Amino acid sequence: MDKIKSYAAPMLVVGCVLFGLLLLSQLVVVLVIDYFGLDKPINHWQWAGAVLTLVAIYLGSQKSKNA
Repeated sequence: MDKIKSYAAPMLVVGCVLFGLLLLSQLVVVLVIDYFGLDKPINHWQWAGAVLTLVAIYLGSQKSKNA
């Protein structure tokens, strides 16, 4: 039973991290739906924020070289 716990614990942490990063991308999805689906005008600062959010999500999903 201890082998199962030691195997599953890191997977649970990784799953929680990826789920958190997926939740962060929800804001970008809503922006895209607003622009393409609802024809809401989106200014360049909002697009820049969406790109910055996607870059932060990408960097957050990368594993550290030291770990």
